[in-house]
Amino acid sequence: MKWKRIISGLLAAAAFALIGGTVFAENLTPSDMVTPSDHPAKTEAATEEPAVIAEQEEVTVSEKVIDASETASGTCGNAVTWRFDQTTGTLTLSGSGKMYSYYWEDVPWKDYQSAIKQVKFSGNITSIGDCAFSDCKNLTGIALPSGVTSIGYEAFYNCTSLPNVTLPSGVTSIGEYAFYDCEKLTSVSLPASLTSIGDSAFYYCESLKSITIPKNVSSIGSRAFGYCRSLTAVTVDSANRYYASKDGVLFDKSMTTLLQYPSARSSNRCYTLPGSVKEIGNAAFYGVSLDIFITNAQLVIPDNSSVFYYGTTLHAPVGSTAETYAGKYSCADFKDSSKDKNVSLATLLDGKKEVSEVVASDEKGGVYLLHDTGSGLIVYFLKMSTGKAELTAVYRQYAWYRVGSKVYLLQQKSSDNKVTVEVFKS
Repeated sequence: MKWKRIISGLLAAAAFALIGGTVFAENLTPSDMVTPSDHPAKTEAATEEPAVIAEQEEVTVSEKVIDASETASGTCGNAVTWRFDQTTGTLTLSGSGKMYSYYWEDVPWKDYQSAIKQVKFSGNITSIGDCAFSDCKNLTGIALPSGVTSIGYEAFYNCTSLPNVTLPSGVTSIGEYAFYDCEKLTSVSLPASLTSIGDSAFYYCESLKSITIPKNVSSIGSRAFGYCRSLTAVTVDSANRYYASKDGVLFDKSMTTLLQYPSARSSNRCYTLPGSVKEIGNAAFYGVSLDIFITNAQLVIPDNSSVFYYGTTLHAPVGSTAETYAGKYSCADFKDSSKDKNVSLATLLDGKKEVSEVVASDEKGGVYLLHDTGSGLIVYFLKMSTGKAELTAVYRQYAWYRVGSKVYLLQQKSSDNKVTVEVFKS
């Protein structure tokens, strides 16, 4: 269509003002004008667009294409208009009421998505429509108007440069995939008015460090905070009647369902599931490799491969649902928790107290033991064949062992071959 306009301009410059608008309108395809059919007003507004463009045909086509000062405009709601300034990369929405909701391919500023750097509002706009700013990968700033009450489906999907968002005090709902893959989003402030967070709303927000669930939230969708690789804690307002958090982990209020384990909660790779937990939420541990200690043999685990992340080991009873899951999906290994048990020092060392605690038996014919020097713990390996305890390196890079109410991590540093020991409550 562009070359036709250029040829017309070269052959008949004097007549261009008479025929240019007609040529342009005749070559428009339906997809250039049509927006989702569930918004009749939107389609009606689109039919007015050619008239606006036709008035601009007095400008030569080459100037129209490359003129950086050009602005584009249109409607995006019954009483909402938009205007994009290419010189500043600013998209401005003005008016009142709800925005239209779109499919991603029908967003009216789709041709300018990569150029949008900031979004401004004027008037009293009350909603952010579906897919409104999806794929605006260079969007770095947005101040949502105070009247907004809902954030639509995929509203900020793949806005990979957006660093933070403050939601207005009246927002009640965040749609599915609303902030999906906003990889630079480090913080988001959720208002007290919020009642629902959709499925995968903040999925793949790899820079998000913490989130606080307000007291009125009654619905959190599956994987809402999944694969947030920097997330250290999910905190829930103590007045919330539907959800709870313990040590940064998100549960339902009764703590019978674990909904989300923050990917960056701890570097110790160890987590013991509370005894009250009967069910694991979908993608609850996705994005973090852990040794998870499970006592409930009938724990309900979703039947898919995204519950846990590769490198996870499930320590659970033989015959448990955890063993069944690990046998079906490669993302998790299984270890018989009955083998994570204490060994009597009196039997091994005839009552000698040089070594304070036995860690666990080892398939190489001995046991690991810990000696408290007062300034730290030393790891020994007791060779059963000789009865002597010798300072040694762990036979693998790391190993987990349970002793009574404690869990030990024995980890070998590759740089100096020394073994470190960390102790955690079970």
